[in-house]
Amino acid sequence: MEAGFLLEGERYLIEKLKPSYGLQCQVFITTNTGIAGVIYATNYRVKGRQVVVVPADSAFCFNSRLRSDFFEVPLLMIQKCERGIDRQFNIIEITTKDGRFLSLGVSSNLMEQYNVFSILYSHMFPQSIRMRFSFAHHLATRENGWEVYNAQREYGRFGVSESGEGKWRLVDNSNWGICETYPAAICVPKSLTRDDVIGCARFRTKGRIPVLVWTNRRLKSALCRSSQPKVTPT
Repeated sequence: MEAGFLLEGERYLIEKLKPSYGLQCQVFITTNTGIAGVIYATNYRVKGRQVVVVPADSAFCFNSRLRSDFFEVPLLMIQKCERGIDRQFNIIEITTKDGRFLSLGVSSNLMEQYNVFSILYSHMFPQSIRMRFSFAHHLATRENGWEVYNAQREYGRFGVSESGEGKWRLVDNSNWGICETYPAAICVPKSLTRDDVIGCARFRTKGRIPVLVWTNRRLKSALCRSSQPKVTPT
């Protein structure tokens, strides 16, 4: 598995296996016959925090027998991982949450030399949530996630301006005084004053008044969202 196929923040777990990072093994599925393969372990998959098994036997056409991603298991998809021993191999048995079962045979020498099971298990079931891949992954552009969504910019795509041109206008909700679960700017019909909006919010659960979500600039149709009215006036 080449470095170019790694996601941002994804890394190989068994550093001692470089430069290939592949661990030779036997893959057992439904029979006692093992298929020669290679394991790659990353912090995202069992490819880091995941292991990917690639059959090396050209006679085994796994695409025709199993779905193409059968041998690629994200760590969060793993329900159980157990270790066993037979006459030839140390066995790593992986059960996934979507019903897959992989039995991987690794030689005793490789298992002990690279501490394979302990490394895999500690990343499959980490003691700290911060070991999860989501804390290592990031956008290629290094964007500030808090600035990805901008209400004014989104409403501008619909032709709604802060000056209130057209049938809609923006109302400031930056202190969340109208609705604490809505964005800092909400879009309401232009004919409503701010006092009208605040008054309407009192009669809606959590203040979720009908606000614009989407509009077709050509057809002038609109889609709004809200919560249900309160049971009685308050």
